[in-house]
Amino acid sequence: GINKSEHKGGKTKLFDNVSLGLRLAYKNLLQAIQEGDLESVKSMTETRLFRRIEQDYKTLKEKAFTFSIHNLDAEIVIHDTKGVFIVGGYIDRQTEVNKSLIVTKQSDDFISYQGSSLKDFSLISKFTCTIATKLKLNITDSQGKSIIPKEDLLAEEYHTIALEGEVLSLGFKNVLACLWDLYRNKKDIPFTNATIVDIDNTLKGNSHKNSAKIQSHVLLN
Repeated sequence: GINKSEHKGGKTKLFDNVSLGLRLAYKNLLQAIQEGDLESVKSMTETRLFRRIEQDYKTLKEKAFTFSIHNLDAEIVIHDTKGVFIVGGYIDRQTEVNKSLIVTKQSDDFISYQGSSLKDFSLISKFTCTIATKLKLNITDSQGKSIIPKEDLLAEEYHTIALEGEVLSLGFKNVLACLWDLYRNKKDIPFTNATIVDIDNTLKGNSHKNSAKIQSHVLLN
């Protein structure tokens, strides 16, 4: 896989875009949860992950738990970044299933899907990393007891985050050209619609492969 997007002697601009997007996404996610803004949470997380967060949030709110952010301006340090390109897939896993995608090629850092037509092809980058930060979301129960002890509020936390973004959605030939430009490091590869697809392995990585295998099984039968 890609480790910190290192190739040809250095980091790519794509990695810089992803790093910025990941820091903003994580910080904005915690703020939205604290404020109870589930619409914002939905807009920045993949559907399956959002449903888990929404379920847990509502369960805690029913028990009169409250949320508070600590160390909002704390640095977020990114470690052990690994990336994979997904050609023809979709960030939203339900869309993948509805489009009847099947795996045509797969390796450690590249997954290709065939949809109903070449117009379905797109290029997605998925980055998984560990973050270290003192920024944290604390939870307090109805009796005023904090989940995080007071002496640990300034301690550093470690979390695994999986973030996906769209690189291109312009047809098969453009996808191949974009990949070629990336590996030659001659183009500032975009990373748009940044979406958190998993946190702390809640969905076991929320892999595209799982959706594709399920759909392939249905198609073959």
